[in-house]
Amino acid sequence: MPKAIAIDTEYAPDGTLLDMAVATSTQATCLELPIDGANDPSLLFDRAEWLMGHSVMGDLDYLVKLGMAKEEWVSGEKVLDSLLLSRMVNENLGAYDLESLLCASYQVQPWKQETELFSETNATLWPPDARATRCRLDAWASAVLCYEKAPQIGKALRTFTHQTAATIHRLHLAGAYVDRKAFAKMGAELRQQRDEKRTLLISSAQKAGMKEFSPTKDRDLRELLYKRLDLRCSQKTKGGALAVNK
Repeated sequence: MPKAIAIDTEYAPDGTLLDMAVATSTQATCLELPIDGANDPSLLFDRAEWLMGHSVMGDLDYLVKLGMAKEEWVSGEKVLDSLLLSRMVNENLGAYDLESLLCASYQVQPWKQETELFSETNATLWPPDARATRCRLDAWASAVLCYEKAPQIGKALRTFTHQTAATIHRLHLAGAYVDRKAFAKMGAELRQQRDEKRTLLISSAQKAGMKEFSPTKDRDLRELLYKRLDLRCSQKTKGGALAVNK
């Protein structure tokens, strides 16, 4: 994974950037803010081919605002997210927060408690030195996990998952959202239609003399439709069997 760099950000509740750290799997630093000509880190990102992080799309937003993001990062094409990778490697873990994931794989000490004594979420209440340390270690931890997890996932699946996550993130930024009430209504209507058709099939099978029948078994459906009810079929499966699709 040549020229990969990890990023982490800490920000205020209003979105103001407080700290930004960059890291590889062996070193990390917290950048001096505000970023200006004297401490412009653009060269770090110019040289990087891959961007890593934990839920990295939120961190990437700040690179976009600073004009340091690359198109292949925004699209998810050359992004490695330690959260997504960890879920793909094992979808049955109890926790996917960065600290839990790293401590589960490596003999490292937890590092977030110093800031969480002041607040679990409001970074403006964290002492600046402790906040910078946390930011730096978060970037480093995500790099370590990305290098560990990425080789365990096939390239095609890895790319598809990250590009899908990037697309969903852009939809979120554009103000799109899931209308749960509409989906609940659609689900209820679909279940009602399914139950009605299931009842119709079972009733027809019983009237046709079938003692055993399952509406989800293709074999049973073929017997009911084309033998018992003597219906005609104009389509066949790739294997040559009579089709029982919609």
